[in-house]
Amino acid sequence: MLTPASVAAMETSVIDEDYFPGVWFGQGLEQWTWPGLAGGHTIQRKDGDLPGYISVLQFVPDLGFGVVALVNAGGGTVPTADDISYAALQLFLSGTDLTVPTLTTPSSAWTPCVGTYDDPWGWLGRGITVRLGAGKADAATLFIEAPHATQGAISGAMQQEFPETWLLPNGWEATFFGPDAGPATYLATRLGVGQREVDAAVDAHGD
Repeated sequence: MLTPASVAAMETSVIDEDYFPGVWFGQGLEQWTWPGLAGGHTIQRKDGDLPGYISVLQFVPDLGFGVVALVNAGGGTVPTADDISYAALQLFLSGTDLTVPTLTTPSSAWTPCVGTYDDPWGWLGRGITVRLGAGKADAATLFIEAPHATQGAISGAMQQEFPETWLLPNGWEATFFGPDAGPATYLATRLGVGQREVDAAVDAHGD
């Protein structure tokens, strides 16, 4: 059993996650709070995934309600655990506004991600290339090439989940970190951090 002090520590915001305003991380739980969400109440949540497995815990302490969703899926082929848990919150907390803000950004905002990264001790390996599509059909698509990834080469389109976080073609999540203005410095996964190659300049379309 957790002590009240431990629960309070888990539910207290400590670090700004940089996804979008109103998302913070405590000691084990995320806090989601923004105007219009759950009537202004904070949602405490934690999610996790591996290829083929997706899970999320979400609860609203002020309203005494929570939901857990466990899904055998991945790659966006079925409704995600987030979709299911939000639908449950909306259904059982009738009249509560659970509107989620836009989690994606226009392709014009993706240029800072473009470049070459090295992750010599992590999953993605060396020589990671991130580029924007060059043709009319894929101009609004971000691509990754990781030929030396430890579990097999990765190549293809990335799917944006949050402003800085993307789902890779193999189901892994990767997040770009860097200054508020200018190119991203790091491309991080759960088992490694790729650093931008400063001398390997790549233009917005990877040419």
